[in-house]
Amino acid sequence: MRPLLTLLVSLLLASLAYAQTSTFYTVDTNSVNVRSQPRRTADIIAQIPGNTAVTVVGETEGELYAQSSSWNIVRIDGERGYVHSSLLTTESPAVDLTATHSSAVCPSLRPVCTRLTCAQAYACLEVGYTRLDRDRDGIPCESICTSG
Repeated sequence: MRPLLTLLVSLLLASLAYAQTSTFYTVDTNSVNVRSQPRRTADIIAQIPGNTAVTVVGETEGELYAQSSSWNIVRIDGERGYVHSSLLTTESPAVDLTATHSSAVCPSLRPVCTRLTCAQAYACLEVGYTRLDRDRDGIPCESICTSG
């Protein structure tokens, strides 16, 4: 009985943690700066390309910008940063995830090689996820896609 109770409590805590995160999307057509603190003069720790999904883990007050002092707390590659709330929206990004290379479709807005088939990796590369091709040879996710 005790292991079942422990499992149920763990699942409840995990679902509460998941419920606190939301996905927002950048609206800037070029990129959005992620700052180390909620102010425009803080160090830039990352840049998010336009129309990219970001996980928002909270909100805080910071420097006044665009008549608002509301800043979103985001997680980028495990690092915490800040983006002014006026730069993010809950609208879906205008990204075509359909590949022309094959009938495969890029299944994610944050594709990771370990979660893709080779065909999906090529589809993601074709719609602009160039980080999947680290050595820029045209072959994405080399651990799963081979040239021969």
